[in-house]
Amino acid sequence: MAGAGINAPKIFALEGEFAMTEGHAQELKTQALAMQVGKRMRIYLSDNNAGIDDALHGGVIPKAYADQYDLVAQWTSYGWNVFTSDDGGDYAKVVELLQAMENSDASDKRPVIAIAKTTKGYWPTAKDGKLGGAAHITGYKSHPYGYKMNSEYFVAMASTFEEKYGVKFAGIRDGAPKTEKERIVQFKTNIDVVMSVFEQKGLGDWVADRLVALGDSVKDNEKVQFAEGSNPFLDERLKVASLPVEAQKVTATNRISGATKEVAISLFKKPGEMLGARRAISEIIKYMNYVTDNRFVTLAADLSESINVEHGALWGHYDPVTNPLGTMSALSSTAQEIETAGPRLFPIAADRIFGFGETRTEFRAVLPDGWHAQLPHNVDASSVFGKYHSEYVQSGRELVLTRTITGAAGIYPPDQLKTLLRWLREIAKDDAKLIVIDTAPASTRSGGNNRSK
Repeated sequence: MAGAGINAPKIFALEGEFAMTEGHAQELKTQALAMQVGKRMRIYLSDNNAGIDDALHGGVIPKAYADQYDLVAQWTSYGWNVFTSDDGGDYAKVVELLQAMENSDASDKRPVIAIAKTTKGYWPTAKDGKLGGAAHITGYKSHPYGYKMNSEYFVAMASTFEEKYGVKFAGIRDGAPKTEKERIVQFKTNIDVVMSVFEQKGLGDWVADRLVALGDSVKDNEKVQFAEGSNPFLDERLKVASLPVEAQKVTATNRISGATKEVAISLFKKPGEMLGARRAISEIIKYMNYVTDNRFVTLAADLSESINVEHGALWGHYDPVTNPLGTMSALSSTAQEIETAGPRLFPIAADRIFGFGETRTEFRAVLPDGWHAQLPHNVDASSVFGKYHSEYVQSGRELVLTRTITGAAGIYPPDQLKTLLRWLREIAKDDAKLIVIDTAPASTRSGGNNRSK
């Protein structure tokens, strides 16, 4: 949205399978695909079939259905690009997964996830189910909340660390400290023991140098589409004393496409004028976006239309791939959804459809000499719910595309639903997703709607 490239800032997330059963994870699955983030979003999922209190397969999910609860199939069904590994405890295989995500096709807009089998309670020196003289505990039962301080199992794990690095922990074999002071002193002492390993064989210097090198490799000069140097939300026009009392028309410019449009904004109404509170929402958001160069972003899984957030957008839904002007063909499926919902029972508010007032979008481009566009047909559609006009014209070398939507006010009875559906379907005929540019001489061209001046 800010204009960063596909190989620019990346988001990495490390999660377990239990955390990804929550509601926020379901929204992530959908939104990341809807936003077409591609490999900029990468999740490394540890699949160890263990939470804090229970197993997933055979625990939360009964054994009878365990085979049907398939994490790989789930994420694939949500449209993600899924990589897998049978051993997430093997560092070489982890690196292979990370490299595979990095090497994935940048033009593939699916978000990326790597799902690797792991073992909760993994310990590098455990062998044949044993950790020293103790049984190696894995799964949810290995979670530390179930063990007393300086328990036998904790000492068994600590002993392998002592043996590998030639250090000795203080007091862990004497049971739990008797006072809070003793506990804190022992904790600090043993943390120092762990950190002393960095003093061996230049390990600390290597880690420090490596971290600095990684930090230096991160570039912070990525070019973005926003103007830099000031905070637009501190603009004088947003101060209460500066807010325009009268209705006004402003010209907004799309910084990506260069298109311009006139936008009607009314922050205040005169005493006695009656409008629903939801109308204020769209007017406030429109004004915020006009002043801040479209930085006021709303995210919603639903309800953006019903609470009127939708009509505060100056340029419609964000889409990182398609033409910012978009097409109106989606209104055809909208009409179909309305029609299949059954008979309309309640009145229809006209300003709930496109808002009240006129919105004009214009795109201009200068073509090279001899180039001519195969122009789509203009569309005109009018009803009691508003007017729509699109025009595609080439004047000399200049290609001009305009779209004007004029919303209406008024409350209409349910039997006007057919009128609304006909109007939406007429607008949906403006479905030009591409405009073909013909570079051949005029004498050799044929077909197309080549209106020019």
